Amino acid sequence: MAPGITIVGDVITNVPNAPVVNQGTVTIDIRTFSPNSGVTNSGTINQALQTEGANSGVVNSGSVGTNLQTIGANSGVTNSGSVGTNITTTGVNSDVMNSGSVGTNITTTGANSSVTNAGSVGSGAAGDGIFINGANPTLTLLTGSIIQGQLDLAGAGTRTLNVVNGLNAMLTFVTAPNVINTNGAPFAVNGTQVAVLDPTAIGQADEMLADLTSGIFNAVHARLNGAGLGAANSFFGRGADASSRMGLGAAMHLRAEPAAPVSHDRRSGIWVQAFAGHRKDDSSGPTVGALSTYEGGIAGVDGWLMPGVRIGGFAGGARAELDTAFNAQEINVDSFFGGGYASFRQESWFAHVMLSAGRSGHDSTRRVVNNLAPGGIQFGTASYNGDFISPEMTVGTTFAIGGLVIEPSGRLRYAHISLDGYSETGVADGLSIASRDVSLWLGRAQVAFPFADENGTFSPRVGVEAWSSDSDNVSAVLLGQTLSFRPGGQDDEVTGFVGATATANLDGNTTLYLDGEMHFDGDGYSRSEARGGFRVRF
Repeated sequence: MAPGITIVGDVITNVPNAPVVNQGTVTIDIRTFSPNSGVTNSGTINQALQTEGANSGVVNSGSVGTNLQTIGANSGVTNSGSVGTNITTTGVNSDVMNSGSVGTNITTTGANSSVTNAGSVGSGAAGDGIFINGANPTLTLLTGSIIQGQLDLAGAGTRTLNVVNGLNAMLTFVTAPNVINTNGAPFAVNGTQVAVLDPTAIGQADEMLADLTSGIFNAVHARLNGAGLGAANSFFGRGADASSRMGLGAAMHLRAEPAAPVSHDRRSGIWVQAFAGHRKDDSSGPTVGALSTYEGGIAGVDGWLMPGVRIGGFAGGARAELDTAFNAQEINVDSFFGGGYASFRQESWFAHVMLSAGRSGHDSTRRVVNNLAPGGIQFGTASYNGDFISPEMTVGTTFAIGGLVIEPSGRLRYAHISLDGYSETGVADGLSIASRDVSLWLGRAQVAFPFADENGTFSPRVGVEAWSSDSDNVSAVLLGQTLSFRPGGQDDEVTGFVGATATANLDGNTTLYLDGEMHFDGDGYSRSEARGGFRVRF
């Protein structure tokens, strides 16, 4: 039946090898009674759809008003549309794949039959749910599953439950599975109950620590780079002098000269910055993808302790949001921090030493599929704190080749956070996570190319950043069972990056500056960060 065609009454056929395709409207039923006579429906069937005969499956992307039934071996159902009441298959190897909606239940009867669900099934009424009868039944739950009703793997033999990564589940069975596959995600079994935990957000604690400390320290670096202490203004007015002094012959022989020290502004100053960043991780092991955004503000004051030595302090706050793929979990983090820094310059060499410490408050919301909960979904919530500390050291030098000022430098950072334990409320699996420590080492090598004149500076940079974090086991209680598991995720990461710092001198006392960089690798990881602010000398 073509689109727009309406059949008043039934469509009934018993012709073998004559599949039916409906794109229009059938006001009552479609029924077929011969082998190899399946139905493809993308239209509307006001009442029932039934096939009887081997190899007479159904593909439904439209609407079936009441029940959808197949009888015969190898007569499965693929449903991405809507079925008003139930899907029923009878016959060996008659699988059901549902990514649409089924009003009451899915029932299969036949050996080696399975149900794969990524849609909604049932309304919570008596008799709703998924029932797989016959030897070796298999239930596979994909992200997007919502089940309101019973789960019963009633067949003999191997009763298998598969749960895809990215799904938190609290499942209660009539007849429980005896084989459970979770693709590496932690799970617990208690009688006829099975709980599965998506570890993605737990495994992101080190990445979020790296984001926070990068936001803080890169803001301090941006301030120092705009103050003539490495990159940017350290070569105010130097480019032309180096070029004329060295000459073409020197450039051809790559003879490098250390840049002569410049006369720095010896006054103290205050500075203010806002920063923001974005990070994306692809799936790795039992974890799925995650997206993190963060923003914050920081203010500081510094001054010269002696010629070549500047010291300062800062304080600020930041907010981060982590969202895992498939809306499995969200964590919001509010952080407050403070710290200090010292910057040293001796001729063409410079070094920066920084230290930051603070406290972070975490609010977590975890989405859990629960077949006995109203609506089929519960949300587990928890709040907990963490205390962090992080030192960093940078060493670099400056020289000129052929009139081009070059500034290579290297950084080394350690960061550690102690996270409190917590217990969730609002979900039946009783998840609690013990207190734990997370730490990481981060190294960075970069080369900057600063240019300057009386109006300001511009300093592009390129480099490589690598970090490695601990991957200690996490202790947890799930469904009353004690678990110890590795949260997964990337414990080691290497990225290339490009970035730049720019400053603009508004007058003798005020300078504006912007800074940003982008990180990338070949494994689906990316991070970008930007900041802007000003300093006022006094």
